[in-house]
Amino acid sequence: MEQAAERAVAMGQQTYRTDLGFIRLVVSKMGALPGQRILILISPGFLTSSGEAMDLASQVLEMAARDNVIINAIDSRGLYTTNLESTERGGGSPLASRVQNQHRPVSMTADEGVMAALADGSGGTYVHGHNDLDAGLNRLFSGPKYLYLLAFSVAKPNDNYHELKVKVNHDGLTVQARHGYVALKSESKK
Repeated sequence: MEQAAERAVAMGQQTYRTDLGFIRLVVSKMGALPGQRILILISPGFLTSSGEAMDLASQVLEMAARDNVIINAIDSRGLYTTNLESTERGGGSPLASRVQNQHRPVSMTADEGVMAALADGSGGTYVHGHNDLDAGLNRLFSGPKYLYLLAFSVAKPNDNYHELKVKVNHDGLTVQARHGYVALKSESKK
């Protein structure tokens, strides 16, 4: 049982490495293109609970900000329930079913976290919670009305994740900004 859990964790880690690596590659290639650059992700999400995953997501956001690429995302699950379907329930004990039912909402919410962070952090839009993909795509293609880029320099890079908060002092406006960054020591020496 423990080996199966370790294999599942290793497969999950390989999946987010591959997914975020591919997104990073696409964003880097898009940066060389002329005009407005918008990447649209349509996915049920992917779990990224480790520090390495946060670092990879931060690298994608750094590239997107540097190359002026907006990342929009649609949760392809649409409306979903967090209850287990009968095919997903094991024939095991009621306690195991109860634990699965308690864990599932947390897991499903975590799966969408990185898509929301990539969209929000790059000035994009995250569409979720409905089944109308056409309306979601139309919303994403319209883009934001106004776009501002704020920048700052980091005095002492330390390879740690740092949270950011951006606020506006004007009614009727919403802010889409990244939630944090990783200031890599190795990049400060370049």
